[in-house]
Amino acid sequence: MLQNKKFFIVCTLFCMAAILVFADTDSLTGRFLNKANEDYSTGKIAEAFKDVNKALQLNKNGVIPDNVILMAQTIYAARLKIIKDASDYGALPDIKDRLAEYPQVANSSINSLIRQISENQEREISEKQEAKENAQHEETVRMHQEDLTARREEQDKLIQKLDSSIGTLGTGLSETAKQTKDSVRIITLAVFIIAGTLLLVFLVILFVIRLAVHSSRRQHEQLEATLKMIAAMQNSTGSNLLKLGGVTDLWGNGIKSAGSSRWGVDALPEPEQSDEEKREVQELAIKCEDLGSKIDQITRRKNNSKNVSELVYKMAVRLGVQPQKALIYFCAAMVYDAGFFGIDEKLLAADNLSDNQRMDLRKHVNLAGDYLQFVSGRYRDIFMDAAEKHHANMDGSGYPEGLSGEDIPEIARLIRVAETYVSLSSRRNYRAIADKETAIDTLKQQPDFYDQDVVAALDAIV
Repeated sequence: MLQNKKFFIVCTLFCMAAILVFADTDSLTGRFLNKANEDYSTGKIAEAFKDVNKALQLNKNGVIPDNVILMAQTIYAARLKIIKDASDYGALPDIKDRLAEYPQVANSSINSLIRQISENQEREISEKQEAKENAQHEETVRMHQEDLTARREEQDKLIQKLDSSIGTLGTGLSETAKQTKDSVRIITLAVFIIAGTLLLVFLVILFVIRLAVHSSRRQHEQLEATLKMIAAMQNSTGSNLLKLGGVTDLWGNGIKSAGSSRWGVDALPEPEQSDEEKREVQELAIKCEDLGSKIDQITRRKNNSKNVSELVYKMAVRLGVQPQKALIYFCAAMVYDAGFFGIDEKLLAADNLSDNQRMDLRKHVNLAGDYLQFVSGRYRDIFMDAAEKHHANMDGSGYPEGLSGEDIPEIARLIRVAETYVSLSSRRNYRAIADKETAIDTLKQQPDFYDQDVVAALDAIV
């Protein structure tokens, strides 16, 4: 009985202590809120900001009362407006830190003010930089003008000396008249020789320019011929219709060589294809599209082969790859994942894979050769490079051979970037779709994986 009474007394004392603590916290919170309200009402926004942060700090480890959040939002907004109007950004980092500590305080008005202040700050920095550059330019112009003035003064002094010398020598001009005539003849002859030389140089330059224009026109005609062939494949009828999307609009949209010396812009112009070669490439493209659609079906990636191949073609043209070779890249990019035909479909359909299953899935890069027998010998190396090496990374961490840098074939580097971009910008079961800017930024932030020249070409065309 005595023990029960002791237990009852202890519990009662504990409850009373807890009530006193909470009451004390509420009382302090109320005092800080009242102080913050008084300071806010009298225009002491900085003091009010400190008071309301004390109230927030008291309730940091529990549920912050609504009246504290409301008062904080009002005072934070007032503090931000003062910063915005005064263009005094020294207190902005402290406010951002507080909002990170108390995210409940942030609302659309506060976020909008922070964005506006940040934009104003960036604009002022830009204006100050521009003013500094203008001042430097004006100083440079002033110094140049002073230099010109000094030179003119020196020239005037020299002319005065020459005039004085000419006056002194005037009496001897009659004696040298014959010599002057001879000098005039020599000068005249020299002028004719110089004029003839300049004319010859001009004609040579004009001839070189015409050759360059002719060469450029020929390359343009070759590209147009390639694009017309693609357009013809698009317009053909039958079950094997080639659906190339916007690829045939490449020239009209102004996509030209980016000038990368690593991507074939220094190569000689391609020889014109024969009718037989054109038919071979057309049949190859149709077969690749048919096989690519089947790959998409078993891998459950709708239009993946079409999207990847279009990006590969556009990036290749952008990087200066010659049109005929770019078209073969386009075909190879439609069937680069043919090795998946040799993988168990249950493994392809699985959402979660073990480490062993992931290693089994990697084997697809070594299984593609059995499904690409229809590719002729002249193009087979490109197709095999696409199928076997599209998981190579620039730092050598990829598979299966650990190739790195320039040792990775062009087609593999193109597919590596295109496939990742399509994956990032497509909805998957394990993640949401990313916008184009986010996807491009992700690729730019991983130079160890992706060729940044290819990423730059992608950024220019999407």
